[in-house]
Amino acid sequence: MRSYLVQITSKITELAKSGSILSARKLFDEMPHRDTIAWNAMISAYSYLGFYQEALSLFSSMRVSNVEHDHFTLTAVLSACGGIKDIRYGRRLHALAIVSGCNSFLPVNNAFVDMYGKCLRAQEAHEVFEEMVFRNEVSWCSLLFAYVNVGLLDVARSIFYDMPRRVAVAWNTIIAGYAKWGEAELCFDFFKKMLDDSCCPDKWTLSAVMNACSEMTAPCYGRMLHGFIIQSGWNSAVEVNNSVLSFYIKFGEENDVLRAVEAVGTFNEVSRNAIIDAHMKLGNLEEAYLVFECLPDRNLISWTSMITGCMRNGHGEHALRFFIDLMGSGIQPDDVAFGAVLHACSNLATLNHGRMVTAFVAGSYSFPDMEEVHMMLFVLESEIRYPMSVLCSDATAWNSLA
Repeated sequence: MRSYLVQITSKITELAKSGSILSARKLFDEMPHRDTIAWNAMISAYSYLGFYQEALSLFSSMRVSNVEHDHFTLTAVLSACGGIKDIRYGRRLHALAIVSGCNSFLPVNNAFVDMYGKCLRAQEAHEVFEEMVFRNEVSWCSLLFAYVNVGLLDVARSIFYDMPRRVAVAWNTIIAGYAKWGEAELCFDFFKKMLDDSCCPDKWTLSAVMNACSEMTAPCYGRMLHGFIIQSGWNSAVEVNNSVLSFYIKFGEENDVLRAVEAVGTFNEVSRNAIIDAHMKLGNLEEAYLVFECLPDRNLISWTSMITGCMRNGHGEHALRFFIDLMGSGIQPDDVAFGAVLHACSNLATLNHGRMVTAFVAGSYSFPDMEEVHMMLFVLESEIRYPMSVLCSDATAWNSLA
């Protein structure tokens, strides 16, 4: 029986690593007997591949089945909790870990620091960190991320300098943090300090710094960094090429943008969306449309790129059409896509279309601030009605607009 369990569990892990999660789950469900290791393998597979809700659901089933969990189980489930930012579930797991004694294991405590950090609870992450008897580089980097993630960069910098050893992950975390929160110059400064510390940057470092260069007012830093990227051989990394492309979309001339597009060797979702933006900036709507049509999976970013691109190039009717297709695709639009299509309606002077879009979105989707949605429509009405007031000043004319 024992050898059978080991064999099947190994097969589940192998299938999950290859991405065949459905086959792995089928094999798991067909097992006549499942021990803790088998449950851990399936839960870890879901968590590793980003199926966080499935991981939590399976953990609940494990508890109902009266199978004992261990510290490996909690580590995987906490990773899933952080992935979906479920702080309530995470706190319940914290209590469970204390009761079961699993909080004495270093990986579990590291997972708690990481989970609280991803759930934007830096103080709770710090409390767990302070209570830890043993710490390692993962502990420090998780705490550093917790403060970076909520924008407390001064605290993050203090933690960074207090670290017994500053590994590449720590450098990348602080550099990416400054880039994320718009501190482009500090991001570049820390990159120079990283080089002075003889710590070699990787593709994540260079991607973060190049993104920061895109936020600077002068393009010289980005051009210098691009030279460094080519010299160091990282220009073959898709993540770095995506950032370089985004930089030249903002700052480059047409030839720079085209060269950056041609330099993208391996394409991923981010690359294709960036190329759509590049073609839109150059006014190549047909090229952008061809890239969009070839996308294996269209996400909100690719749809929004087409909507905003059409709007900026004066093709409001196409922007409106793409927005209608977006709503039909089942993907929920965000305020960027919504603002772009309303702007397109403004350019087309089609108030009724703007009202229909607003009514549909307000009735079908939930935005964090619906007042902003109605403000967009108010601006649209003002933009259309104000020029018309020169020609239409009688009550009948105004009623016709409503």
